[in-house]
Amino acid sequence: PAAPTPAPAAAPEVRQPAPSPASVTPGTPASRRGDATVPVPQLPSMNGTPQPAQGSPAATMPAVQPQPYPATTPAPAISSSPRTENAEYQAALQVVRSGRTEEGIQRFRQFLQQYPQGKLAPNAEYWIGEALYSQGKLQEALGQFQAVSSRYPAHHKSADAMLKAGMTMSRLGDQQGARQQYQQVLALFPKSEAAGKIRSSGIGR
Repeated sequence: PAAPTPAPAAAPEVRQPAPSPASVTPGTPASRRGDATVPVPQLPSMNGTPQPAQGSPAATMPAVQPQPYPATTPAPAISSSPRTENAEYQAALQVVRSGRTEEGIQRFRQFLQQYPQGKLAPNAEYWIGEALYSQGKLQEALGQFQAVSSRYPAHHKSADAMLKAGMTMSRLGDQQGARQQYQQVLALFPKSEAAGKIRSSGIGR
């Protein structure tokens, strides 16, 4: 009998070599490597906030810029006006000259509290003494006149204060003290109105 014909041998299976790590470009998304099932990860932004996915509502919304707080306007500094100081001084002086001496004293004291370093402070101190003198409060008036000449020795009102201090001492019976006050006026303020009154009246001898 004839020998059986042998079956044809199967062709050998050709295997594709696996890509080496060097053949894959770094940074290539997985979807481009042929693996469609691996999602592309989202990289965080530089400031640490995740970037929204493309096409999402958050990606299309404009960024909201913070609004600055409105600037506050500083309150204007309160300063005393020379016109106001003069007006208040004249008002208090008018009260004293009208005979309302107690009210005038209070107004001048309020004036000194408001303008302790004002240019009219020596005048206000003097007129408090004048008001006390007209009330017959001689000891208080003497202390006030002496305070003017002590606090403001170079001020022209100091000459008037020393003259009235001498007159007050004379009424209190201190004639020697009164003459000393008059002589100080003549020595320190020889050209003042107070010195002229002393010379014309002869009380300085």
